[in-house]
Amino acid sequence: MNSLQELAQKILNPAGVRILYGFFGAGATDSAGFNYIQGNLKAGEAVCLSGEVEDVLNVYKKKGRGVKPQQRVMDYGYTKLETGFGNCKEKGYNTCAGLRNGAKARDKGDVRRVFGWTSRVGDGKRVGQLLDKAYVDGIIYGFAVTRYYDHEDSRAAARDITQRVQKSDDRYMATGADKPW
Repeated sequence: MNSLQELAQKILNPAGVRILYGFFGAGATDSAGFNYIQGNLKAGEAVCLSGEVEDVLNVYKKKGRGVKPQQRVMDYGYTKLETGFGNCKEKGYNTCAGLRNGAKARDKGDVRRVFGWTSRVGDGKRVGQLLDKAYVDGIIYGFAVTRYYDHEDSRAAARDITQRVQKSDDRYMATGADKPW
């Protein structure tokens, strides 16, 4: 992780590429890699933790003191978005409501960005709910349990997002000029 961060800071950051280090799963934030990354963050870098907002904020408080609020990102979801999605009105523990709670934490300044995942072909309605009811900043799309690659299904999943954003009065697709953290 040390070498990866050093390369990113040397090559990507000066080119204006924003860098996001993601930590997912049990033990990820107990690792030497997490400790190194969060202790050496520069401008243009952020850390993303996956999970329910209360758990994410607790980890940032106890283990991630080196991550400033403006460099804190959270994500929440499941490989198949429809699994446990909910109706966006529950207290939490369903994907949509969990992300809505993350957006509330963002609005209070506890995290900078909130992302939902994984939108696949046919998830257009859920994409709308994530954007319009959970108020996420972005949606990760692709396939359920394999790496991302160019395919008609991944392009269709991307279109679900772009078409929904195009219909919005207050949303836009990010560009290289944006500074997400």
